[in-house]
Amino acid sequence: MYLGLCQVERIDTTKDIVVDNPDRFLELARKTYRNNRQLKLTERKRPYLQATNAAKAFKAYDKQKELAETHTRSPNVEELLQDAESVIRLELSLKKLDRTTLKALFNLDIPATPRLASTYLKCGLIPYFFDGGWGDRLMLQLWKQHIGTEPWRSRYHINQAIENSRAWAETKQLAKEVTYVISRKRRFNDAKTAYVNGVEINGKTYKGTAANFDKAVAFLRSLGVQPFRIPSRWNLSRMEADFRLYPSIHVGFNHLPRKVPGIPSAAAEIYQFVKTKLVEIYKSYKPH
Repeated sequence: MYLGLCQVERIDTTKDIVVDNPDRFLELARKTYRNNRQLKLTERKRPYLQATNAAKAFKAYDKQKELAETHTRSPNVEELLQDAESVIRLELSLKKLDRTTLKALFNLDIPATPRLASTYLKCGLIPYFFDGGWGDRLMLQLWKQHIGTEPWRSRYHINQAIENSRAWAETKQLAKEVTYVISRKRRFNDAKTAYVNGVEINGKTYKGTAANFDKAVAFLRSLGVQPFRIPSRWNLSRMEADFRLYPSIHVGFNHLPRKVPGIPSAAAEIYQFVKTKLVEIYKSYKPH
């Protein structure tokens, strides 16, 4: 009877991906990260990749290391650490639930009238949250937009992919030049700025338009490779993640209930209801 009293103010979701080497994977992800006006990288230091704005916050980190730092007194810490081996935790917080966000998440035609739209922020939205697919879709969309799901490759394998393509010679040369500038500037965004302004490397000047830089990156991604190559000192030819996005039992609705003045048991009852549903979803979930 208390569900009509709650108000959705923030949605958190977390997903796990499996990688061979979390430290190196996160380093490549940070260096490959492509800023845009909506979500800019705010933390470049280890061990996190973090990007935030007024509407949302996105974070990726080594789950095993996080557990080792925060669960030192847990009686089953060894089991937790073993389960978290090679796991990267992705976290997304939606802090601004406006009409655009809700429509993108749930494909709902949100009324423009504020009074009518407010009804969608009440518990009528709860059934949509129980469909775990929205978290997968949004997380993967962000990763594709800012980093890309293509594997990172060595310089040799990137050049091989370029040469084996059916592109024009000019396109191949442009792609090689852009990947070289990216590798020397060490970060995607820094490389694009340097390329547009003109940068001298080993006596040769590399300069072009932002459109040509983006064209080269799109071409490389169409070949199934990242524009940022693996450092030669790592002695690796390939690095990628398993993007089946395994769900975490902590899919975060812990901010869902808002305390209702005068009815102290209402928020607790709502939270228990939500928690029970999440456990049911987790047990029946199959990775995409």
